[in-house]
Amino acid sequence: MIWVVLWTVLVLGAAALLGVLGRDVYRKGRALLADVSEASLRLGEAAEPLQDATDDLEELREELAVFADPHELRRARAKAAKGKGGVNSGQRHHGRHRSERGTPDRFGATSQGSTRAHTERTT
Repeated sequence: MIWVVLWTVLVLGAAALLGVLGRDVYRKGRALLADVSEASLRLGEAAEPLQDATDDLEELREELAVFADPHELRRARAKAAKGKGGVNSGQRHHGRHRSERGTPDRFGATSQGSTRAHTERTT
């Protein structure tokens, strides 16, 4: 008889302990889901301007030249070359850029030599 009471107390105690632990796990799970849903809403609010900016950039994005019509690209290239003084304007000779004589470039030199007097350095 003592064994039956002992086993009954042990089983009821284990059930009560599992009930308390299960209740805690359930409450923590609900709190976690509430936090996740709140974070999801905040992330959605923060992502809206980024999505709008992405949509705007997608509208402005040009088609890659690889997928464009080659004949149309050649016409556009020739038109740009004529307008900017390119190949068809006569400023290039044999694929090389020729500067006019006597005009200094950005480093102060001409095609004939330096425009500045050379000074010797002594240390």
